[in-house]
Amino acid sequence: MHRRKLLVLAVGLALLPATGGRAQMIPLADVRENSADATAFGITDAQFHHPPAPFAYWEDNASAHVDNPDPEGSGFTDAGAYSISEFFPAGINASGGTGGSWQIVPGQYTALSYVNFKFRVDTCFDYKMDAWFTPGDLGSSPDSRVALGASGTNVDYQSTTSETHQTGRLPAGTYELEGKSYIISDQENTSGPVYSIIWTCTPCSATLVRSHPVDRTVACGGTATFSVVPTTPVPPGLTYQWRKNLVPLANGGNLGGVTTPTLTISSACTSDQGYYDVVLSNGTIVEPSRLAHLGVTTVVTGVDETESGQRPFSIESAGPNPFSATTSFRYAAARPQYARIAIYGASGALVRSLVDGMVSGVGTVTWDGTTRTGSRAPAGIYFMRVDAGSGRETHKVVLLR
Repeated sequence: MHRRKLLVLAVGLALLPATGGRAQMIPLADVRENSADATAFGITDAQFHHPPAPFAYWEDNASAHVDNPDPEGSGFTDAGAYSISEFFPAGINASGGTGGSWQIVPGQYTALSYVNFKFRVDTCFDYKMDAWFTPGDLGSSPDSRVALGASGTNVDYQSTTSETHQTGRLPAGTYELEGKSYIISDQENTSGPVYSIIWTCTPCSATLVRSHPVDRTVACGGTATFSVVPTTPVPPGLTYQWRKNLVPLANGGNLGGVTTPTLTISSACTSDQGYYDVVLSNGTIVEPSRLAHLGVTTVVTGVDETESGQRPFSIESAGPNPFSATTSFRYAAARPQYARIAIYGASGALVRSLVDGMVSGVGTVTWDGTTRTGSRAPAGIYFMRVDAGSGRETHKVVLLR
């Protein structure tokens, strides 16, 4: 039996357990998977590995291999994924990579090394993130990345396709740290992406924010305000800069007070929906507030577009994708309307209906990989079709087993 040794580079990482003075990350969700799938000669070998317990130290190598079943023939196809990760109260380390190959007879293979920790920190904290990412033979792709994001905001604080060393300050909140290497290929030899992450955090020694902005919901055409209260005594020379989805704002139009403690959004409507925060600085410390969400309720008018030109219905791509347990799609309906969202197989056959009725506002649709009868759908490529209003969208998802 011939076996190619997969070239998967990983940086050995080590963190010391939390000690006094370190921020305590409260674990919320652990989604880790190491999987490999190889198909050749009409045969498929698939391996899917998960850690033995949530947030436990995990080191794993998943390898799939198919040999030529003909005793007088030769050739093989293989795929592999490597992962090592660990969660501490004050830090996270994670690394992984993928690869695959075939010999003599062409084959196909898929490999995934994925880690996603969701956690909460209840105090202002300073962080340090060292990350390395090598795209591999297939080049950069959104399917593979290193990212740190604020959960539920669809906004990354940091995303990279190369080496990065970053420090900063973040407010109390819920965060997700992710590393992902994914390949799907029929090339003779593929070295996939490699990622490595070291993340640590410590509580802020001094904070500029005493009271953070809170979420708001207003009717379309109403006025929304967000306010921050600095610590007392107010540091001399303290400055403010409000942001929407982490992009700095400027006064003008319906915005006012973008460099003051209070941001005013007049005549707010659907285009103003999003996450707002303010960055305070005393010249030495730069500290963002928590992200506060602005929601806008709308009234049915019979018009197919909002005044701002926003699409009446939109849906994001699936995440995670590929997946083995569940994948979710986030949608936004500018006004109440009928929508049908369904999963179809590669042949065009209906697999599962997810939504068939009225929707409004922002929501999430989840597919757990089952069919209309409740049985598990086989691994493969599927398509989510969205019919809403007069539009149609199609998104591809990959189900692993």
